[in-house]
Amino acid sequence: MASASGCGPFEFSSKYYQVSQDGGVCVRQTSFFEGKPVLNQGVGYSVILGFGAFFALFTSFLVWLEKRYVGSRHTSEWFNTAGRSVKTGLIASVIVSQWTWAATILQSSNVAWEYGISGPFWYASGATIQA
Repeated sequence: MASASGCGPFEFSSKYYQVSQDGGVCVRQTSFFEGKPVLNQGVGYSVILGFGAFFALFTSFLVWLEKRYVGSRHTSEWFNTAGRSVKTGLIASVIVSQWTWAATILQSSNVAWEYGISGPFWYASGATIQA
């Protein structure tokens, strides 16, 4: 039973689906924000560059404090290898998992937008076969 304002029996679906002009087929909108940018491009670049500069300076300041007052000389290599007490295979698997984690989260939300609420479930189900 279709609602008067949109497609499907649920009221929330009318926000994202409309009946097309030809034949009354439900069509999903192409963009969440209806094709209108939320911020203009200058504000977007300012936010990205501003946060990037802030966190780069803040992290550099924290590293400087640690070197000055704690005296540690730990590098990123020392951090990733736990002072070389971890073997190469485990280090490689950790680095690969860190790289793929962000890509998996992004792809999962992409699949959710494309296929609905069951998309991430089936995406994760396929990924568990590898484990």
